[in-house]
Amino acid sequence: MNKINESVIEQLSLDHCREIGYRTEYAPDCATVGGVRAQYSDVVLWDKADATLQRLNLNASTQLISAAIKRIQRAEAQDAILENKRLLAKN
Repeated sequence: MNKINESVIEQLSLDHCREIGYRTEYAPDCATVGGVRAQYSDVVLWDKADATLQRLNLNASTQLISAAIKRIQRAEAQDAILENKRLLAKN
């Protein structure tokens, strides 16, 4: 019987991302402290997220992208499901 654990799910996710054209890297090698993150607890690389949102939304203003990132950063609930619903709500 095969065990499914976090490591298996992570590897499947990484494989899938590579298959659809994304590049994956090992964080300690590519996202060093002092490089693209202030500390290892920084899960989201905000500078990269900002640049990616700009690239994916060519018609969006810099102010709109900045407002979207601020909305994501400002959690209003400790419940992940409620936060997802809040971010998906049309405003």
